[in-house]
Amino acid sequence: MSNWKRRLFTMSAACALLLAACNTDEAKEEVKEQQTAAQEAHDHEEESHETTEGTRLLVSYDNGFIVMNSAFEEIERYNIGASSLALGSDMRHVFVKDSANNDSYTLLDIGVWNEDHADHLHPYAEAPVLAIYEMEANKAAHVVSHNNQTAVFHDGSGLVEVFDAKSLSTEGAPIPVYTYQGKAHHGVAIPISDGTLAVSYQTEEGANLPGGVKIVDSHGHDVATITDACNGLHVTVYSGSGATEKLAFGCNGNVIAYDVATKETTSIALPNEEARVSTIKHHTDSTYYLTNYKEGENPTTKLGVINSETNEFTLVELPAAYGSGVLVAADNIGYVQAENGILYKIDLAKAQIVEEIDALQAFNLEEEKISLALINNEVLIVVPNANAILQVHGDHVHQVAHLDVEPTSVLSVTAY
Repeated sequence: MSNWKRRLFTMSAACALLLAACNTDEAKEEVKEQQTAAQEAHDHEEESHETTEGTRLLVSYDNGFIVMNSAFEEIERYNIGASSLALGSDMRHVFVKDSANNDSYTLLDIGVWNEDHADHLHPYAEAPVLAIYEMEANKAAHVVSHNNQTAVFHDGSGLVEVFDAKSLSTEGAPIPVYTYQGKAHHGVAIPISDGTLAVSYQTEEGANLPGGVKIVDSHGHDVATITDACNGLHVTVYSGSGATEKLAFGCNGNVIAYDVATKETTSIALPNEEARVSTIKHHTDSTYYLTNYKEGENPTTKLGVINSETNEFTLVELPAAYGSGVLVAADNIGYVQAENGILYKIDLAKAQIVEEIDALQAFNLEEEKISLALINNEVLIVVPNANAILQVHGDHVHQVAHLDVEPTSVLSVTAY
């Protein structure tokens, strides 16, 4: 029995004796005071981690990352060689890749979570905790969290480890629920809701990038082939679960769409067979994907919009070239930061630019690696050379954080 429950039990017993001895107004008042004191004691015990805060930001830089609250105040800083941050399937732990140690991983507990109190979800917050262990890896690259599982693909060995959401902890290294051994390449694996795994494979011996995707079961047995015609596969996107679950893969000359429920594969041809898609963005509240569209090595002004229900591909052309500043928000809205300083808002259902926001001064895409993120469905613009993070409110942009390091990206995590 916890201390506060023990106190309530003791006080309740005392109250019963007191009321039996004399049923006076003074006795009743004393009982009321004791009950109030007990509740205050309970509240005091919980106030150290009770909070209305539900979102934290992880801001990466060259030699580490910073944990901030939703008011953009620094909570903690970790000076480790964090080359990438990927949210785990429990929506609380983050896989931190240590580039200084062969891209091994450790876990960060972001310190915010919700507990189910029957009639409501109650938010809690504590200080973030970085695990003292590191999970051995062999050039691990892609970390994919989907369907309450997280898959880690090791480029150097072809090994895939699949972790259950409940196993993620900073107290001890999680043990994979199963593994799959493929060939070494720059690959990816996606946990599927039926318990199988979509995993990339090479279609050309010695190629670094895969050309195919297949389905394997938890014992490593091949179940089906999604495609063997996705040359230069370098990006994937996944959405939905069960009857609505879909996967898509960006390739040279096409995009492969896979409907998990129907087991149907669709090859979406790009308007230019020499073009390639290496970035696909999606939001859980959107039925559209937003892709880049590369023709050659020069910066591009073209984007692709894919309707995930019909697999229709539509080109959108911007007035200026863009780089890595691309994202999708709720309600089928996309945002792209172009080198002319304009943040373009795109209605994905119409595949049209609907607003031009004067966000930045014009910049050089080679010198300034702008990235975008979302916090409560509002856009954040990460500007490394200015050591700044900007926030977009409607058509207004203002600085919300100025750092003593150059931020490279922001991961926004909301308690789940």
